[in-house]
Amino acid sequence: MRGKLIGAALVVVIGVGSLSWAADGVSLTEAVRKDEQFRLQIDMKLKGHLAIRSGDKTTNLPLKAEARHDFVERILDVDAAHRPVRVARKYATARAVISVHGVPRSRELRPELRLQVVQHIKDRTVAYSPHGPLTREEEELIGQHFNTLALSQVFPVEKLKVGESWPVPPLAVQGLCVLDALVSQEVQGQLERVGDDLATIRIAGTVEGISSGAEVRLEVTATVSFDLRHNRWHAVEWHQKEQRNPGPVSPASKTETTLQVRRNFVENSAELSDEIVAGLPAVPDEASLRLLFRDPKGRWEFLYDRNWHVVTQTDQYAVLRLIEDGELLGQLNITFLPKARRGEHLSIEQVQKLVREAPGFRVEQVLQAGEIPADKGCWIYRLSVAGRADDLPIVQNVYAVAGPEGDQVLMAFTTEVSQVERFGVRDLALVGSLTFRPTK
Repeated sequence: MRGKLIGAALVVVIGVGSLSWAADGVSLTEAVRKDEQFRLQIDMKLKGHLAIRSGDKTTNLPLKAEARHDFVERILDVDAAHRPVRVARKYATARAVISVHGVPRSRELRPELRLQVVQHIKDRTVAYSPHGPLTREEEELIGQHFNTLALSQVFPVEKLKVGESWPVPPLAVQGLCVLDALVSQEVQGQLERVGDDLATIRIAGTVEGISSGAEVRLEVTATVSFDLRHNRWHAVEWHQKEQRNPGPVSPASKTETTLQVRRNFVENSAELSDEIVAGLPAVPDEASLRLLFRDPKGRWEFLYDRNWHVVTQTDQYAVLRLIEDGELLGQLNITFLPKARRGEHLSIEQVQKLVREAPGFRVEQVLQAGEIPADKGCWIYRLSVAGRADDLPIVQNVYAVAGPEGDQVLMAFTTEVSQVERFGVRDLALVGSLTFRPTK
């Protein structure tokens, strides 16, 4: 489910209290205040297909998704133009059902993480929980639905008359589309009509951008209802067409998405009282932004940077890929090894044999080998080698990790030789966060 929102066709309803508004023009600038609260409901429906390519053959798999989000939002900070830049949210509902080729999978936010902070960080909108790390599926569920902060940046500063247009700012387009970068965009807004203290704006255009290393082309039509009396938007209808090329973490796809968003002002709510928001950080620390990966059987878990993306996960193995600035930087292959006896683990010779005999990879040089410090009762062995895969020179850092009760995992980080310096010590940071959970 990608709740991608793009500035392409947006309609806002602008109410005119008098005929002079039509003559003098109206202001669409939001004027929210710190600590104001709103209740939002977002309903999403998506249909389309995934294009899975195998050799010369491409198979289209039907794709459907529905999602519902219901939450209270409190403004924590605004910018100089009185637009929200940091908010707190308390979710009553955050749920999605995604069906690929008729097989449904459900996603739902864990109850203990329903308090979320959403804010602009380095031109991106980031969502996180102060009560613990999100999983990748939860991050997509929360961080990629309709972007209320980006919508507030859509509206122009100048007054407009009916029929007048303006260019939608690139950062607003990027935020609404949930894109990592823009390649090009032609998005224009137009004040379509005014009446009954409401205004209607139409925004139309196309966007090309990068998402998780894949090229994306989008078209959007949308309607936003804007309350002129209180200077704030309160409803959105959004229709989006998306065509995605195959990327390092996702197949090609073609989808259409429809969103219905409702936003109503509320008095101070118990969900986001002064006591609850008082301790929320102004800027999240690095640990708060990491994501949680958990072994399917609940035996161990680790934290990882959001630039890592889970490509495949089964009961036996998992594959993650590192995407930075739209470029594939490295890959992590995780093998869930059979459990050993308590206090035992693979021998060093067995680890070295597994690396040497890995299919598709030829070891040419051992760069480093040896045990590294680990928590009490745990064991970590690191083997760093250089070699070739399909004649491509690569470096592979392999970690064999064992827990106190014999749980074992093999983690192989692979990157091209030319990317070693840029990859840095991300492998050590990830492995260092791995913890084993006691058997119940």
